[in-house]
Amino acid sequence: MPERARTDLWEPQGSNPLGPPGPEPLSPVLQRVAQEVVVQLPYEHLAREAIKDGLKAEFDLAEEVFDLAIGLFAEKIPMNPGRGLDDDVIVTVLGLLAKSCKQYRAIVLLVERGIDEVASSNVRMLFETMAATTFLTRHRIILKENGKPIPPVPGKTLTTRFRSSLYRANEAFQYRKFHRGLSEQGRSDRIRPEIQKKVEDACAGWEKHIGPVWTERVKRKGYAGVGIKDLSESLGMGGLYATMYRLHSAGVHGTDAANHSEFQEGFGWRFSVIPSMEGIAFSLGFSALMMIAILKTVDQRLNLGIRQRIRDLGRKVAKMRYEFPDI
Repeated sequence: MPERARTDLWEPQGSNPLGPPGPEPLSPVLQRVAQEVVVQLPYEHLAREAIKDGLKAEFDLAEEVFDLAIGLFAEKIPMNPGRGLDDDVIVTVLGLLAKSCKQYRAIVLLVERGIDEVASSNVRMLFETMAATTFLTRHRIILKENGKPIPPVPGKTLTTRFRSSLYRANEAFQYRKFHRGLSEQGRSDRIRPEIQKKVEDACAGWEKHIGPVWTERVKRKGYAGVGIKDLSESLGMGGLYATMYRLHSAGVHGTDAANHSEFQEGFGWRFSVIPSMEGIAFSLGFSALMMIAILKTVDQRLNLGIRQRIRDLGRKVAKMRYEFPDI
């Protein structure tokens, strides 16, 4: 049987692929890194040091992007919203921007530790946040299904405000679905009737506001009334959906077991439980591009006063490498 991977501060002779051979004590820096996180994969502390050195310029740039986005929430957000917006739209859009900051930070943390399979799943989630933000903020949008524009609904023009209403109606419908699901399970801690009534009344209000046609569309397909594939194509992101989004679907849905195991002749099955450099540079670079895209589309409608900073950062982010350098 192969020797069990060790996770303490000493490595067995010849087993460390990232450092010098032999049972040498780790440096104080590595010891501090290893002790910082209690739960970690085998060799994770070594991988973190190698990744930090190999992608130093990329991490520095990722920090600039993150600081620009998160800095908007440090105090009162300076903005001069354009026409067609109200407080509901602004709050919804800024909520998505706040969410994207947390998603981006999570991706960077996972990349730092060489856990790319999970990082790439979060990249896919960030793509959906980017699509939702674009859906809400774009001045004009033509939604298509199977390549054809969906039939218009009289009196329900897809203005920015109405799109925000669709998004918020979907939130309410999903909340009601969650409540109903709990009730159907016959739980002992059933939701109080007054709370359930409040949820039902809110949904009834949204159904009346967006109308029966859009109510049916949103209930079936989500806030845009079309699926994520059709929404991506409607927003000009069809290429990204067909490549990046689809590529990482297996990891999200738990259908990628083969990516974590390998049969080797003369040895048997080996299972991947250690950090990897493969794919981490792509996850870091592509997530930075999406954050720039989110900031750009939000700034175009809210006029946050960061347009030049976005341009300058965007030019640098476009040059980030997508492959981990040889070490």
